[in-house]
Amino acid sequence: MAKRKMGISFERHKEIGAELRKISETLTKMAVEFANAYPKSGHYGRALKGLDKALKGVNDARCYAEENLFKDHPDKASTKIYYGSSK
Repeated sequence: MAKRKMGISFERHKEIGAELRKISETLTKMAVEFANAYPKSGHYGRALKGLDKALKGVNDARCYAEENLFKDHPDKASTKIYYGSSK
């Protein structure tokens, strides 16, 4: 029988959430910069498409990591961990 993995600590979720938020914000800023500077199609559009794909991957990871957080630490979990608070 396979041994069940224990998941990660609440504190580690907070660290990962902060990093993923920063990455998402950085990719968004880069995508906006490219979208404003270059055509969205053809050769120039490839960079923007790559950034969009990377951003989707990071945001998917945030979503699934948040699900794990709520399953593993329901008493402490908050959407603020992976998405921050509205300013």
